[in-house]
Amino acid sequence: MVDVDSLAQNPGTLRSGPSASRRLVGFLLILAVFAVVGPLVGTIVVAVFLGLIGGTARWIAQIPGLIILAVVTGTAHVLGGIPAVVAGIIIGLKQGWFGGAGWLFALGAGALVGLGTEIVLHESLIAAGGSGLVGMFFAAATLSTLACWRIVKAWSFLREANP
Repeated sequence: MVDVDSLAQNPGTLRSGPSASRRLVGFLLILAVFAVVGPLVGTIVVAVFLGLIGGTARWIAQIPGLIILAVVTGTAHVLGGIPAVVAGIIIGLKQGWFGGAGWLFALGAGALVGLGTEIVLHESLIAAGGSGLVGMFFAAATLSTLACWRIVKAWSFLREANP
């Protein structure tokens, strides 16, 4: 219960949390990390996935080349940009306005975005009974969301805003 007389004498005792501008800046920084780092991590996951699906040493040896090609040509950000931004919006809103995003929330957000991406990009493969490629974008979105969440979770100013 709040004592009105004590509040009148010490108006700074009741904290309202971080300001709206601080929350917005934190949200935009989180969104930037997800937009830049997310597609790169997703590219590594997809390249490893493709290398392992190939099953031969030749396919596995092509993993670094696939990663470099996807990053240099911008394919990584074209395919992974929208899912990464969607995951960034989910994590950023939770972190800034609803008390911080834990690892379980990040895992769920990544899985949800990955499932949506998988359905949109592999709808015909899923309907036809699947192939070795089904699940690739689900894994990429989930793991890249967890990686980006771990980066932003380490920022001290976000922890201070949402203990």
